[in-house]
Amino acid sequence: MKFITRRSLFMITLITLITTVFVIGVIFTHNTFTVRFPGGNDSLPRYVAARAWLFEGLSPYSDEVTARAQKMVYGRLAKPDEDRQRFAYPFYTIFFYIPLAFFTWDWAQAIGIVTLEFAMILIAVFSMRLYRWSPPPLILGATLLWATIWYHAVRTIIVVQFAGIAALLIVTSLWAIKEKREILGGITLALASAKPQMLFLLLPLIGIWSIFARRWRLTLSLSITMSILLASSFFFCQAGFLLCKYKLQITPNTLTSAHH
Repeated sequence: MKFITRRSLFMITLITLITTVFVIGVIFTHNTFTVRFPGGNDSLPRYVAARAWLFEGLSPYSDEVTARAQKMVYGRLAKPDEDRQRFAYPFYTIFFYIPLAFFTWDWAQAIGIVTLEFAMILIAVFSMRLYRWSPPPLILGATLLWATIWYHAVRTIIVVQFAGIAALLIVTSLWAIKEKREILGGITLALASAKPQMLFLLLPLIGIWSIFARRWRLTLSLSITMSILLASSFFFCQAGFLLCKYKLQITPNTLTSAHH
């Protein structure tokens, strides 16, 4: 019989503690903030698109889905001079929002806020690991605190910007590449492309560099992950389109049968 090692016990305790803090943070954020002050407009169109696609098979790029997002943000359709609230991301961005789609927006917003608070801390941690900086405990604590309360972090958290998750994936990828953890580096870099504005230069640069540097595992990891993301996007887009077409075809027949 094998006994639990100290390392295993530490990991179990750490995971339990993090999960507990996360759940308490979500409940507190919901009850004190999101249920009273609806917001998070940056992620709301992606949330609406994820729900519409997951539960109804609607295209996230459709006018109907866009109108729903506008009504949730403005309480009406957008005016010509206002943000159209369209889903303007690659289709596979929806995969990140599927866990939130099972909750009402006030709970989804609370989960997004707490997730981004954790993300800000992890960005700081991986940045320090990237540069191999090990500050004293007091400075470490102050750095992690500052990482969550400076302007850009607070704004990212409050409006629930996906940029925070993309930034975490990018810095994780850079750290992994430096440590020659090629598979992790390729996967996280490819996943970060869900926010293409942040990666349209970095992604091809690292891809080309990996070839010249003969980092073949990184090249394959990045290429395969991107291929899976693009192929799954095409497949699910087509599946959603066919589902909607099927529903439109059977609805008149169903109504006619019910009438007779």
